[in-house]
Amino acid sequence: MLLLAATLAFAHHGEEAAAAPKPNPAFEAIKALAGTWKGTAQHGGDPMPAEVTYRVSGSGTSVIETLFPGSDHEMVTVYYPDGDVGVMLTHFCASGNQPRMKLDPKSPAGTMHFAYVDATNLKKGDYHMHEGTVTVVDGAHLKESWLGYAGGKPAGAAEFTLERVVTP
Repeated sequence: MLLLAATLAFAHHGEEAAAAPKPNPAFEAIKALAGTWKGTAQHGGDPMPAEVTYRVSGSGTSVIETLFPGSDHEMVTVYYPDGDVGVMLTHFCASGNQPRMKLDPKSPAGTMHFAYVDATNLKKGDYHMHEGTVTVVDGAHLKESWLGYAGGKPAGAAEFTLERVVTP
């Protein structure tokens, strides 16, 4: 009987999940990045090769961005809708903390600026990603800029210049 109740509850939950959410244009723009992007990253020194993948997950409710996949400094950022127009992200940083940022609704067209909200696993003064901008140049070109903070002040920027090489 318990198995039947669990099965019915799961089936009912599946029906609720199937209801179409309201369109969120900013989140749809992030979902459109799905695929593999290659180019360069610069963080202080000389530019280095970079690969970034975007994968839609959670039945279309999240986008997982993987920076430097398979490397010893792989990082993941998960983007997800925040209401009908907003977008939030959680960045799982190689620094060991997880800052959350919210999309600035006043970001210009083609540009998504994210600002720090809070973080987990972060001690006062620790280095963390504090803000970032994703600029969709066109369907095949993307730029990302991320600003780190430490001690309450800017402490280094990372710039990515990317070209789409694989579309799902």
